[in-house]
Amino acid sequence: MKLSRIPENRFSQTGLTLVELMIALTISSILMIGIFNIYSSSKQAYKVNDAFSVMQENARLALRFLTNDIRMAGYIGCAWSTGANVGSTLNTASLTADQQAFINGFGTGLEGYEANGTGPNTTLNLETGATAGFNRTVNGLFTGHIDGSDIIVVRHANGRGVKLSGNKNSANFTIQDGGTNAIVGICHEPSGICEGDILMVSDCSKGRLFQVTSLSAIGGGEIRVVHAGSGTPGNSTTSWGGSATDPATWFAPGDSEILKLGAYAYFIAPGASGQPTLKRLFNMDTIPQELVEGVENMQILYGTDSNGDGRANQYVVAPVAITNNVVSVRISLLMSTPEQIPNRNNDTKTYNMLSENNAVNVRVTPTADRRIRKVFTTTVKLRNKGLINE
Repeated sequence: MKLSRIPENRFSQTGLTLVELMIALTISSILMIGIFNIYSSSKQAYKVNDAFSVMQENARLALRFLTNDIRMAGYIGCAWSTGANVGSTLNTASLTADQQAFINGFGTGLEGYEANGTGPNTTLNLETGATAGFNRTVNGLFTGHIDGSDIIVVRHANGRGVKLSGNKNSANFTIQDGGTNAIVGICHEPSGICEGDILMVSDCSKGRLFQVTSLSAIGGGEIRVVHAGSGTPGNSTTSWGGSATDPATWFAPGDSEILKLGAYAYFIAPGASGQPTLKRLFNMDTIPQELVEGVENMQILYGTDSNGDGRANQYVVAPVAITNNVVSVRISLLMSTPEQIPNRNNDTKTYNMLSENNAVNVRVTPTADRRIRKVFTTTVKLRNKGLINE
């Protein structure tokens, strides 16, 4: 039997021609370029979204610092709502004039410094430089503050007060210890009071500012709070408040409280990174704390109540002197991303700050760089009496 031969397939693959190879390489190159562009675009979008998220988080943090303190402006315990007499026994002779103005002004809940050239319907160009100065002399403690950005000072007592258990000695007060081992180091843990703190003793008719110089457990479940002359600044009057027959100095146990006080100044200054940063000066500090970077500008308006209904009738810039009819504060922050975004065009926009009902207070043109920027604005209702004075 003879086997037949299987014919060869004339169309079987025997190799690639040069033309076919060139076509394949061209198609592959096009696909690779497309994949690279998709990757590059995704990476750029990720960088933009990540930077924007950081900026938003920084804005939330900055506004939280500001609103928490501004909301409490003027609070000094139960005496805040009575127009009570507020005095001080701090040894101001040991303080500089700037320190005295900052720490010894607890009769003033709010102070505002309006940057020159940032009034209603003005344009501020950060590229060419802001107008120098403010509507009044700035406290020298606010070191490095940037022109063109407002400054706000807030003073209030900490809401975590402790009742007096005794006003038994003219050189000290007594408070409940709050449990065993209440004093840890130099601090009374239940109240948060520490040696060196600036305190306010307050009833519903008066308040006195003093510094606690030492704390000690005296038995019977009580802690002695001493206000001696030592310390920085210490107290100029060390013997007071011990006579129940003297209503000007006596603070009745059970009806009086001691609260920690805080004086806070918020302003914009260059940070360690070189970027504009929200800074805060606190009490006796000489070096402000860096809070949030990327805050390029801060503009503030004060809501005044002209008819006594507790609501702001108009918002004004910080005047040199105004009575206690301030009921709210409006804040605008111009935020920027920490880093410049690669392959992004320079920012040449103009940003509207303190905009409300189609009215713009300040227009800000930033430095032309590749950062992303956004304005964040909030209005804070004062819970307590707010004052803005010289």
